[in-house]
Amino acid sequence: MALFVSLYSRFVCSPLFLSLALTVHARSTPYFDRTACMYDVLKLQNTTGFSKNTPEFFAYDPVSQTLLNGEVNLTLTHRGCEEFCGPPSLYWDAVPRIVTWVIPVFLLLSNIELSPIDKKRFMTIVHALGDPIDSFWSIIHKIYVWNRLYEIGLQTIPASAEDLAVQNLPLRFKLRRAWLSVMAAFGIVRLQFREHAPEPTKDLGSKADEERATDPQQTRTMGRDYKARIIATVLSGFEELSGSRIKTDMYYHMIIHRCGGFSEEGEEASKFEEWRKCARVLADARTNEYMRACLAIAVYFLDLIAAFIPSVGGGSSSPPGGRIGSAIFISWLIPLALLSNRVGTFTSRRVCLQTMKEFIAATIGPNEVGREESPSESTRRASDGTGVSPTQTSAPAEHGCSYDRQGPIDDAAQWARDLEFRMFSQTQATGDFADLRVVGGDLDSSSGTGFPWKRFGVSSESNSRRPLLESRETGYGPASSVEEDMGRINLPPVKPKGCLRLDTETTLIGNEDSRTRVSLIRFDTWDEYFSSLQWLGAIYTYRPWKLQYQHVDHRTHAKGTNGMMALAGLFPVSLSAVSASAIIWYAVPEGFSCRNVWVVVFFFLWIVSAAVTTGAYVWVDRRVSKEQEEEDECAAGSAPLRDRRRRRRHGNLECRLWRWIVLKDAVIAVSCGVTVFLSTAGIFNNCWCWSIYMTKHEAAVIPMNTNRTYEERAVRLFSVVVISCIGLQVLFFLAIAWWWRRGLSLARWHEADRLREWAQETGYEVQWSPRNRLIFWYYKSELDAEESRRERRATDYEMHREPSYFERSLRRSLPWIYERKSSMATRKMT
Repeated sequence: MALFVSLYSRFVCSPLFLSLALTVHARSTPYFDRTACMYDVLKLQNTTGFSKNTPEFFAYDPVSQTLLNGEVNLTLTHRGCEEFCGPPSLYWDAVPRIVTWVIPVFLLLSNIELSPIDKKRFMTIVHALGDPIDSFWSIIHKIYVWNRLYEIGLQTIPASAEDLAVQNLPLRFKLRRAWLSVMAAFGIVRLQFREHAPEPTKDLGSKADEERATDPQQTRTMGRDYKARIIATVLSGFEELSGSRIKTDMYYHMIIHRCGGFSEEGEEASKFEEWRKCARVLADARTNEYMRACLAIAVYFLDLIAAFIPSVGGGSSSPPGGRIGSAIFISWLIPLALLSNRVGTFTSRRVCLQTMKEFIAATIGPNEVGREESPSESTRRASDGTGVSPTQTSAPAEHGCSYDRQGPIDDAAQWARDLEFRMFSQTQATGDFADLRVVGGDLDSSSGTGFPWKRFGVSSESNSRRPLLESRETGYGPASSVEEDMGRINLPPVKPKGCLRLDTETTLIGNEDSRTRVSLIRFDTWDEYFSSLQWLGAIYTYRPWKLQYQHVDHRTHAKGTNGMMALAGLFPVSLSAVSASAIIWYAVPEGFSCRNVWVVVFFFLWIVSAAVTTGAYVWVDRRVSKEQEEEDECAAGSAPLRDRRRRRRHGNLECRLWRWIVLKDAVIAVSCGVTVFLSTAGIFNNCWCWSIYMTKHEAAVIPMNTNRTYEERAVRLFSVVVISCIGLQVLFFLAIAWWWRRGLSLARWHEADRLREWAQETGYEVQWSPRNRLIFWYYKSELDAEESRRERRATDYEMHREPSYFERSLRRSLPWIYERKSSMATRKMT
């Protein structure tokens, strides 16, 4: 597919570069130009024997019953244009037209935020230009889901009396709050999300993290909105990893129920600290190129002003006309660039995955997996190799209860849970997570933050190749091994006592716990997983499952879908197409010309492309759901083997769908881009198109003296259409950003808020401790030792190296220089 796209791009783009090269010498070659043709016709009329002043060549005015063949009203018929004006050609000023009107708009493509998924991230540009309606719909759906997560966070935190009082405020206060929210959404002002939040004293960071005081007066109290944003930011991490598999809001309620520890009395302090830490890491890991996009758009606005005002732009081209329509046709890139940069992305494709793994390891205990029959040996080993006697074991903790700190992994289900976390932990944790150790699933308070952590899933031991499980039972070797690389995960089956199936896509069956596991990923290697991110949510402008996502109303608890986002995605593209068609319509002569045809054709292709993208995914999703049911039947042993083989023949339908979608978008994108360039350069600069012969036929005429008309319409008509179109595009972005401002706040934590959260974890003062050595301080003697070694090596090199031919010649002529240099080097060595 990539080869086909490359060949297609080269084949179609070659006429474009050829046309741009030919326009450099356009003035020295014959070309079609109405002004030049008008002066040629006037010269012919002044010659003797000119016999073509007939209605066949010049337009006839039925009112005055005269031919329009004067200097002021010179108008040719289609036959007269072909007779006097020569063959079709590009514009003589094709390069200034393209540089002024088209290239600045296409440069906005470089300001679209790209996902960090290697070279595949450039498929975002291909999909945006080949399917802009779906791109808008997808990124709006991303913001909409974030806004839903914020509402879920608000539902989780009980409303205080102050929050309820805000709902009964007078209208003028509500309008003032709404105005401040709008200003905050666009960075003009910054609202404080904290209510009655005194800053901790500076003495709090002067001690080590383990000795911090927990005085209630020194801890921060946060408002309901701030807590809701923390919860929603963490939930957005789950949506980032598994958004394509989440079909309803209830999945996020399940996460809060399993990881949250929230109740009407309040949240658990220890667990909520994990939520805060995870939210801060996710917010720190997001990019923020919004101001860069605003600067690029501001430069584009200045370029438009210079194009309309000759005194500013220098008048390097002819008066603007239909070329403006070609540029306005892709003006929808303005709100798309603004939205994509406002949403941002993660700095790495692994940072979100690692952060969420650490969050799950810190909030969910291993005992929730279920219990198996306990082994009969008198002594077992925990996952770190320490011996555990039967008297140290304890019953599994129920949901909502605290876990036993002395409990080991005493059954096969817990062993499987430990293996599962280790299997997905391919890298060592950094920062505060480096102190975590696996001690049978109990808690450890030795982390750098001073908060309790669950000790499983990450090991601080240097020997990462040690078998994860060891057993003293006779006949048992190492139970499993994990290849610590980015290749295939090698996980031989565990041999516990009892029936246990360890399969990430089937069912975990135990003696007391038999629960169906629904897989969110269907891959065996990390390469496959990260490659799948391009069609499973990493590209925010491609979310074909958006039509199937169901939100839950917090009052009626009924499920529903939001189809209005499709109209929101259609609006900017429709606005650009209508504005472009209107400008081209009023180009002299007025009517439906050749350039209107390609505008309508590509707008229709974009609508069909969005419908195909969404409809194809609905069909693929049904096939995937059917395959999932077959997998469950095969896992249960009720389905014959031929069903499994038939499922394997289907392959990865989502991957193949993505490739076909990219191929479709590449064809449309390249064709559209080349057409816009060629239309601006003059591919339709001929008598047939200028006379609108396709609609007027024999009544088609071409006015030749059009400079004054274009100058008037550029001021009174074209400038109004351009300003209205671009203004509405910007207003569209502002409306989306304001309507779902709470969702956008998940990706845009202010630097002060992120710094405050980070300081709450690490301390409010710089600590000159040994752990900060070589970061904040160093020993001067160590640096002096390194400098001394450098000087000795430099001196030794100068003493033993062979002089060059130039140096030998210079030594013979000026020997005293080298004698002095040699003596200085000898003194340094001694």
